[in-house]
Amino acid sequence: MIEIGGGLMNTPLATLVTRGVRPEHAGAASGLMNTAKQFGGAIGLAAATATVAIVQLSEARPGWPLK
Repeated sequence: MIEIGGGLMNTPLATLVTRGVRPEHAGAASGLMNTAKQFGGAIGLAAATATVAIVQLSEARPGWPLK
């Protein structure tokens, strides 16, 4: 499901990011957008992984991380 949503948003997002950018800077704007998407995905995955780990540990050790 995420792949479908990501695919449907990629073209409009690229259009929005590169709109108003001079043609000689369009490649840099596109590269910056792709870098930001990758960085955001990595941060989101790290946050999700940390959340799952905390939930799993708190179920395995009641009272954790407060003790």
